[in-house]
Amino acid sequence: MDVLPEDYTIRISIDSFDFRRFSYFNAFYHRNMWRRPLLFFALLSGFGALCLLPVLHGEPPPLPALLLFAVAILIPLAYFLQFDLSVRDQCKTLHLFYPQEVYTIRFSQDAFYAAPVGQQAIRVPWDNLLHAYRTRDGIYIYADPARAFIIPAQKASDSIWACLTEKLGRRRTTEK
Repeated sequence: MDVLPEDYTIRISIDSFDFRRFSYFNAFYHRNMWRRPLLFFALLSGFGALCLLPVLHGEPPPLPALLLFAVAILIPLAYFLQFDLSVRDQCKTLHLFYPQEVYTIRFSQDAFYAAPVGQQAIRVPWDNLLHAYRTRDGIYIYADPARAFIIPAQKASDSIWACLTEKLGRRRTTEK
């Protein structure tokens, strides 16, 4: 494993594929947005099951039970479909049809720097970085709950991950 120099800089280019994978990771793993649709499904299915109790006595299934089951399935499906469509729209808005350079990341001894294209660099001391995740799709560095930086798999080397693990410690790094 190579060791990063004291001051290491990489330019990050992402495409729609990288952006979509990060969006799903952020929404459904980091922010746990799957919980509410699952809870909705469980509650409505439970109420639908209660409505089916007369079926045990030989009666036909009541219409409210069937409607509750239909709504329990359709609303979460619509939620996930709407999320997918909004991510696709964001990719179109950001013109990510092909890889585009979006920012430059710099690792130094005292801080993490990110400079979006055409903007001033953001400096985040290592102690202030929220968390870093490593997946098979890349490394995701969260500067705060609302701001994350993507290092795609092709640039996410073992030495970068070793640097992040050293600077952030084991409790603020997760390898998934």
